[in-house]
Amino acid sequence: MRKILLLGVLSVLILSACTTYENSLKINSKKINLIGIADSSEKSYLGLSFRDSICDNCGMLFPFEQKVKHSFVMRDMLFPLDIVWIDGDEIVKISKNLPPEGHDFKNIYNSDFSVNNVLEVNGNFCDENNIKVGDKIEYNLTINDE
Repeated sequence: MRKILLLGVLSVLILSACTTYENSLKINSKKINLIGIADSSEKSYLGLSFRDSICDNCGMLFPFEQKVKHSFVMRDMLFPLDIVWIDGDEIVKISKNLPPEGHDFKNIYNSDFSVNNVLEVNGNFCDENNIKVGDKIEYNLTINDE
């Protein structure tokens, strides 16, 4: 019985270590694996809150139906983020290394421009990977109509 339990635990660990990402983005030559797409109001509200971390080359995409000015907060975040504001396939603003805040957040971060996508990545990711305003985004997204 112990051997079966041990094999089951090892299988789960191996499978989780070999996670593949169906969706990704590329900025310059840097691939960013999307751990999630916030394509509902519930997912958008939660975002990356309550997570201890994300992998170094991972992020979360927030697509919006309407291209307008958007605002984000660092509510219930546990690690710093860069917020990349995107108009179509072009970065129009980057809010860098934003500190995590508790449930009662104080700071509101605005796009300043009308955007239709926002990407959240680890804090300092953009500086470490020379990602800047004007860079183009290549999308590799799989749409599932369920």
